[in-house]
Amino acid sequence: MSDRAYEIDRVPGARLDDAVGSPAERSLPRTSDRATAGGLRPSSVPVVDAAENRGAPEPDEERDRSSNGSGSGSGSSAPPPPPPASRSASLTLSGNTYTDTAAESHKNITFNATWSGGTKEDYVIVQWLKGYSKNADGTPRTVTMYGSDVDFNFANWQIDSIDADPAYWSDAGGRWNYSVDAANKFSATDDPGPVKSAQGAGREAKVDFKTAVYKAADVPATTKGTISATPLSSFQPWSYNVRVESGGKYKH
Repeated sequence: MSDRAYEIDRVPGARLDDAVGSPAERSLPRTSDRATAGGLRPSSVPVVDAAENRGAPEPDEERDRSSNGSGSGSGSSAPPPPPPASRSASLTLSGNTYTDTAAESHKNITFNATWSGGTKEDYVIVQWLKGYSKNADGTPRTVTMYGSDVDFNFANWQIDSIDADPAYWSDAGGRWNYSVDAANKFSATDDPGPVKSAQGAGREAKVDFKTAVYKAADVPATTKGTISATPLSSFQPWSYNVRVESGGKYKH
């Protein structure tokens, strides 16, 4: 599962009892991909007119300097450094199906990221959610979000994260520890809930998610629910909608 939020009465070994799946390991150093332009005159340096350039060499001196490499001819300056490689990424989902047993209902989903430019640590997954999870009597379940326990009832989109770092699977040890699948591929998983038949008829989770790959440098270290960064990949929408019916059956 994710670095997502999780419900308070988790089953041992399960990531989240409700809102989101099991946080795995993660860690990540941030990097910056700003380019620096070389060879440009700072705007603060005044331009001196020829008439006032009292120290200017005579024409013969200028030719001598150019011929022995000590002058300021066009061949003496180093070319500017090349710009850093641009960053791009895509995301696909697999396992986006329900697996129901007599005891509980799962959706074991995998986020498959492909990236180009820089290093793998330049990319993080961020997941958003909205919706609710409630008990059989209609009262809201409790979930941990950004380090605090709150009702699982979100009318608007917000970051899905147990801790303050919006990166999926972040924890106290760091923000990046996804599964590396190839030189330019990594993945993470989620297993929201699960909703259990023993919780009684009427127990329900109705949660929508949208997940994307972001440039790590654009994602702040902390959040209280939203970020303004633009993802590199398209959002991949998915959902976890389960209701316990009488007789231990599930409705999706």
